[in-house]
Amino acid sequence: MFPITSNTTVTWTYKDGDGNSSTQGQAIVITTVDPATTDVTHVITAINTGADSYQWVDCNDNNNPIFGETSQQFTPTVNGSYAVEVTVGNCTETSVCTTISTIGISKEDGISFKVYPNPTSNAVTIETDVHIKSVSIIDMNGTIVQFESTPQFSIGNLTTVIYFLEIQTNQGVWRERILKQ
Repeated sequence: MFPITSNTTVTWTYKDGDGNSSTQGQAIVITTVDPATTDVTHVITAINTGADSYQWVDCNDNNNPIFGETSQQFTPTVNGSYAVEVTVGNCTETSVCTTISTIGISKEDGISFKVYPNPTSNAVTIETDVHIKSVSIIDMNGTIVQFESTPQFSIGNLTTVIYFLEIQTNQGVWRERILKQ
C-alpha cells in the first residue's frame, strides 16, 4: 500500500491493552503539480494553466524570487537562468532552470546604457554611445503601452508599476527594467 501513488482511503486500526479496537478512515488526495516550462523567443511560460500562483526565481541568485514576476509568463530583460515555482493548493514545485543567453546587446559588446532616474514619476533619460532608433515601453503582460523615438521622454501618464524598456539601436536591442512611481 505504501508508497501511495493515487487517491485512496487509508484505514487506521487502533487497539488498546484490553483487546478493544477502533478504526478510522483517512482520505489521501494526491495533488500533482507540473512545473514544466516552454521558452519561445525569450518568453518563458509555465505550461500549468490551472495553478493557484506562480513565482519566477533567479537560478543564478540562489533561486531568490524576482520582484513582481508572478504571472504564468516571464520575459527576462537580461541574460541569466530562470525557473518558476508553481503552486496548486498546498503543493509547490519548482521547474528546471531555463538559461537565456542571447538577449540583445550584452555588456561584453562594450556599449554603455544608462537609464535614469529609476524609479521615476515622469521623465526618463537614456544615455548611450550609440544611436537609438526607438524605445518601446512594455507592461508586465508583454504589451507595448508607449512608443518613443527619442532618448528623453515622459511616462507620467502610465500607472505605478514595473515596465520594460526595449531600446532598439543599429547594434541590437537593449532591455532595461524601470519602475514608475
